[in-house]
Amino acid sequence: MKLFNKIRKTVEVNIGVKKIGYCSPILIQSMATAPTTNIDECIKEGLVVAAAGGEMVRYTAASVAEAKALKEIKDGIRAAGCDIPLVADVHFNPRAAFEAAAIVEKVRINPGNFVDARATFTKIDYTDAEYQTELDALKSKLLELVDICKANNTALRIGVNHGSLSDRIMSRYGDTTAGMCESAMEFVRVCHSVGFKDVVVSMKSSNVKVMVAAYRELVALMDGENIDYPLHLGVTEAGEGEDGRVKSCIGIGSLLNEGIGNTIRVSLTEPPAKEIEVATALTCYIESLKGVYVPHFASRKSVSNGVFGGDITPRVIYLSDKKAASAAESAVLVADYSEVVGDYIELNNSNLIDNIDRVLGDKSLAIMFNVVGENYSYESAIFFDALSKLEILNPVILAKSYNESSLLELTVKCSVDFGNTFLSGCGDAILITNSGADISSEQVVSLAFSILQSSRARITRTEFISCPGCGRTQFALQEVTRQVKAATSVFKGLKIAVMGCNVNGPGEMADADYGYVGAGRDKIDLYKGQQVVKKGIRPEDAIEQLINLIEGEL
Repeated sequence: MKLFNKIRKTVEVNIGVKKIGYCSPILIQSMATAPTTNIDECIKEGLVVAAAGGEMVRYTAASVAEAKALKEIKDGIRAAGCDIPLVADVHFNPRAAFEAAAIVEKVRINPGNFVDARATFTKIDYTDAEYQTELDALKSKLLELVDICKANNTALRIGVNHGSLSDRIMSRYGDTTAGMCESAMEFVRVCHSVGFKDVVVSMKSSNVKVMVAAYRELVALMDGENIDYPLHLGVTEAGEGEDGRVKSCIGIGSLLNEGIGNTIRVSLTEPPAKEIEVATALTCYIESLKGVYVPHFASRKSVSNGVFGGDITPRVIYLSDKKAASAAESAVLVADYSEVVGDYIELNNSNLIDNIDRVLGDKSLAIMFNVVGENYSYESAIFFDALSKLEILNPVILAKSYNESSLLELTVKCSVDFGNTFLSGCGDAILITNSGADISSEQVVSLAFSILQSSRARITRTEFISCPGCGRTQFALQEVTRQVKAATSVFKGLKIAVMGCNVNGPGEMADADYGYVGAGRDKIDLYKGQQVVKKGIRPEDAIEQLINLIEGEL
């Protein structure tokens, strides 16, 4: 097993008064939700983000007019005595990127649509000549942007989204993490070839497993070519509430815990200040863990003892001195077990060797892994690596005790502690105990199920994918998301997306089964997978028609 004792080394990128890179702390950022042409509201949002602790704020710049508006927004924020760097978020419009690069401190472009037309995912046969022609075109446009960035000391983010890969990439790589990596590397190599160092790269997906895998693959590729650009981390369209927090903390936290990542955004369908609150709690916890960084480890297939392991999906156990949640109290799910069923032995890295004979001699004996160490994820990695080498196949219950009174703190810590292990395909049950006040037994149980769902270890709920909103949003995103969730939560196992616009929504909800997408003022489009199946629906009818669409397919 490869261990790191420091974070991945990168160049340091200047973003106005801030720096992103190896020698700098993790930088936290968010995005404004107001239309970029609403100057006063955008200034206000930028100042709110800064006051909340955000160190960078992004604005959509879908048009040249919006890009030009960034000048007034920047002037207003600076006039208020705030030096927070501004970022322009550009899709489908190189001219908007050119305009914004002369104004703000950083420009984000999407390799899937910066030069390529809106992806149709229909052209699958590219000759080598056709492929090279498109590469030459993107290089020309990208170098034009790089020249403007160099002249204005503007940084560039190459931001890949899983759902918006170009037809060219899809033709060679399909809808894969390899395709995401090649999409990024096409642009990265151009920047590197001309010595442009002020580059940050991101690899976002709403699927946490895909997101984590893509970043790991990208790091391997860049390191193999001696390219050391820093990375921006985020789970795109993570949603809101518990699910959004758990998804983001598992994805971002797993990578930060491996020494990967230099700046983060927690994307929530909530006000930007809430994103900053979660991101701050996450980075503080990662900082507190200090020590050895551990990369992912191989998945493990245990044997079943009839209760845990084998082909049985991971179980949720709940133990507490508090009154256990009754079925009446639980509006969602109750734990599988209120106590550990069957024989078990408590083991950790310090006493495993002393008990080898016992566990090898009784494969029905469950192992409860409960360690008080500073970095639970690190200790888990070492433990499962040892089990593999010793050929111990007993089922493992991952357990940890907390003393938290803040639900946010408990959510962050549990997601980081358990998430990477379940992402890696290890663990047969989860047991969270919390002795702190003000957190109900129902909330602890719900958190455990959410960790399993977000890591794709066990699906017990409808999964909602929703964007955080930006200046392109066509409806009251937060309220509509709550309404859609309330109406469709009965469809266990389905992935339903709520996207504010049809500029990026259809692509960024790539992992969804059904989509509710803003298509203009008072117009909603409904999607099945990547295909629009109902267009221009009135908002007051859209949720009912979404339910009818889903029920008609079941």
